Amino acid sequence: MILADEYVTHGSYLPDIPIVETVFEGKKSSFSVRDFMVPRPTEEVIAHLLVRKVTGLRGATTVRFSFAPRMRYARQKVLLRKSDVRLLRARIGERSLWLHLPLGARVRRTNNGTSAEMSVDVQEGESVAVILEYSMESRLRFQDRDLEAETVAYWREWLALGTFPTEGRELLVRSAITLKLLQFFPSGGIIAAPTTSLPETIGGERNWDYRYVWIRDASFVLTALSLSGYTGEAHKFFRFIEEIAEGTRECEGDACDTQVPVMYTVWGQRVPREEELRYLNGYEGSRPVRIGNGAADQVQLDIFGSLIDAYYTLWKTGMVLSKKRRNVLLFLTRKIQHLWKSEENGIWEIRGGRRHFTYGKVMCWVGVDRAVKMAEILGVSDEQRKAWEALREEIHEWIWEHCFDSDRGTFRQHPDTDAHDATNFLFPLVGFLDPRDPRAATMIEATRKELTVNGVFVYRYRTEDGLSGGEGAFLLCSFWMIAALASVGREREAKALLRKLERCVAPSGLMSEEIDPATGMYLGNFPQAFSHVGYIMAAMS
Repeated sequence: MILADEYVTHGSYLPDIPIVETVFEGKKSSFSVRDFMVPRPTEEVIAHLLVRKVTGLRGATTVRFSFAPRMRYARQKVLLRKSDVRLLRARIGERSLWLHLPLGARVRRTNNGTSAEMSVDVQEGESVAVILEYSMESRLRFQDRDLEAETVAYWREWLALGTFPTEGRELLVRSAITLKLLQFFPSGGIIAAPTTSLPETIGGERNWDYRYVWIRDASFVLTALSLSGYTGEAHKFFRFIEEIAEGTRECEGDACDTQVPVMYTVWGQRVPREEELRYLNGYEGSRPVRIGNGAADQVQLDIFGSLIDAYYTLWKTGMVLSKKRRNVLLFLTRKIQHLWKSEENGIWEIRGGRRHFTYGKVMCWVGVDRAVKMAEILGVSDEQRKAWEALREEIHEWIWEHCFDSDRGTFRQHPDTDAHDATNFLFPLVGFLDPRDPRAATMIEATRKELTVNGVFVYRYRTEDGLSGGEGAFLLCSFWMIAALASVGREREAKALLRKLERCVAPSGLMSEEIDPATGMYLGNFPQAFSHVGYIMAAMS
């Protein structure tokens, strides 16, 4: 928007709805702007719609907009053409961006037709909308529909399916909505974040592209949503996985050498190779800006157990394990059997070499443990079930022998270090370590002592990882710590820490990947699925 006069602005989400309202207060006039995406819950999405609705609140005003689409990360300009007096078009391959203008809007193309400036007069009590459509052909005129009412009705209906406690309800609802928004309905894929290259430290190089479907992250999302009563998203995502798994049907027995990438595009395809866009300055001068992700080809053992655990969690809520789902679970269990002794890059995608990360081994144990518990429904023989039980015990013994520091009563990040990892907090939560075991409380305290700042901000680890520069505290790890404390009976302390962390959340209710403990500044990609998953886990604990 282009403002000719001075306005004081303040913005927020509408309660329980993903519609952002920004109010502009001026001396002579005031108006509000509501921005929202129109839900399109169909597998064949013909048109994607983004709406900017302006409403006059006091006096009359002229609102000005600029429109300058830049394709392929600003490497390609597009020519704007007028299809009619109320419609601008920018062709992008087989599809187009269509900008629907309100009646009476004035348009002037600039920059040799690659940009446009628009203005419209808005009277007190009047509403006008600018609608951005992405589709092959624009067959409809959306100005005659109340798209805001349609959007509100959709989200109210969806929220009615969930259950939220009174305490912390506002943030829980916002977290659930945010996780829902990260799922691409046509395929069921759930992305980690909708942004790329927002830095983990201002001016640093730890800038990654998170606009992809991580198997682990998505599995955590399903578990978190199920805590609030949502299962439809899980069914969609499991179909996403099952379609990918169609290519693994030849993976049987000892011949199981099919590779499973740790992440996919929203269409279930391989993630593009990592590329640095050196001509872009990045956020606050934080270079490089990256697209694609080099971690796609890493070995991360925890993904198998995470996905099996998600199936197991939803199965316990009554989800039917179809033949396709049973085949996926059998395949994942075979992958653990063949790979669990391997070194890996780990959950944190370490680029400085592979290790026997403790968390990866624990999640292999989790995967086999859940498979044993589902053995009957999976239809395996007694011989196979006993083999799984033996494998579960073998992994369990290996972890305690190689990863546990008996002198300090805690787990190492991997056998070749004395350093802790924040994933330690998960061990009592996933059942590897009984919360009633005194070693659970000892481990939690030892991990807190090394990784926590100001009582509540937790770093992932303090070891070298092959990258220069630092990073912020990881919000997910703080929530893990809080949930772990609750699991060992320290609910009062856990609740106090949760309330402290809630005060650091932005007014929007959205959470980034990391936070600067000194300033409270958000760092990393935003909003981050992991952080909202962690909040739901901690609040529900």
